[in-house]
Amino acid sequence: MFRAYLLSLNESQALFALNSQEYLQVDPEKSIRGSVDSKHGPELEFHGAVERKEGLQIRGQYFYTVAVRFLDRLDLSDRLLATTLSLD
Repeated sequence: MFRAYLLSLNESQALFALNSQEYLQVDPEKSIRGSVDSKHGPELEFHGAVERKEGLQIRGQYFYTVAVRFLDRLDLSDRLLATTLSLD
């Protein structure tokens, strides 16, 4: 299990930024389980599939990104604070 930076999120998918070591652990053939910490309640659990892995360069900085499509839609009514991912 490791923490990832949440770059974008909607009810059905998310884009995460990872460091290079964590990026190498993500296998597109496996599913991903994770949780989203919310401001006013328990963590929102999700289960999804890796859609793509790629590098992203912004202002000379290189980031490793992973796009995840959720198997079930999430209720995003609370403000999100942090995201934790774990690999199945």
